Amino acid sequence: MALYTLEQITLEVENDKAYILGQNHPEDVASEYADSACPLYYSEIIQEWDDLPEEYSNKFSEMIDTLPDRIEDLMKIDLYLYYYNFYSGAIAGLIERESEEVA
Repeated sequence: MALYTLEQITLEVENDKAYILGQNHPEDVASEYADSACPLYYSEIIQEWDDLPEEYSNKFSEMIDTLPDRIEDLMKIDLYLYYYNFYSGAIAGLIERESEEVA
């Protein structure tokens, strides 16, 4: 598996526009998408985390106080934060474009 790129995430958000904009709080859907983008298996977590840009590595320390037993769980948090950042931005852009079209 490879990391989703911003372009892929933006395309996915555009494809799911009706679902996202149909939510009471569309900006909250980013966590759903980020969670589903994260791999489940440790081997895939390690592979994707290894491809993370440096600025997204070791961000887990901003979210947790107690360290889990496995390093892979920390890696998965980093991946979640990476995806959440991109999905949040893509969804915010979608909301902004839609509100401009309405105005």
